Amino acid sequence: MANLIRVNWEAISAVASISSAVVIALSAFAAVRQMRDGQRGQAFEGTETLLERWESTELRSARRYVLEELPARLKTEAYREDILRNGARGELSDYPELAVLRFLERVGIYVYYRLLPGEAIYEQLFMYVARSWPYLSEVAQLVREAENNPYAFDKAEMFYGSMMALAGRQLRKLSRPLPKDARPATVDDISGSYLD
Repeated sequence: MANLIRVNWEAISAVASISSAVVIALSAFAAVRQMRDGQRGQAFEGTETLLERWESTELRSARRYVLEELPARLKTEAYREDILRNGARGELSDYPELAVLRFLERVGIYVYYRLLPGEAIYEQLFMYVARSWPYLSEVAQLVREAENNPYAFDKAEMFYGSMMALAGRQLRKLSRPLPKDARPATVDDISGSYLD
């Protein structure tokens, strides 16, 4: 009589269960990776769209106005009274600074809710926002007063704070000296070198 091979059905069942678990785990890993790649692609597209808007003729003109004309206007009582009377409802042709603030508010919202990657946007907007924020924050404060709303442009303000914190961390980490005097660069050194 031929040798009978005894089959251990419990062992076969255990091996099949382990194999199924491995296949399920690998499938789940692949699905998560594909989902992350899709999210990264969407974040990239969203960031690109946002940066295209930032470079539009309209916003470039408004950005230039904020650095070149707004500081003097902020010193006039007539301007301050206009903002206090109109709040954020002013015409963008008369108040280009509101276009910049609205853009930064929108960006701040996207970053706050993690719809877009903050770090990539901070890097792109750092020089301008660091230099213009003292003027823009003054306008934001006037709008808050005018509208009796302490949250007006609060996401723009959060965006600025997060951007400056990241810049400080990066400068401490990289610690490159300034070319002219070899001392370590600070956020103020870098933001002060901006030319539009």
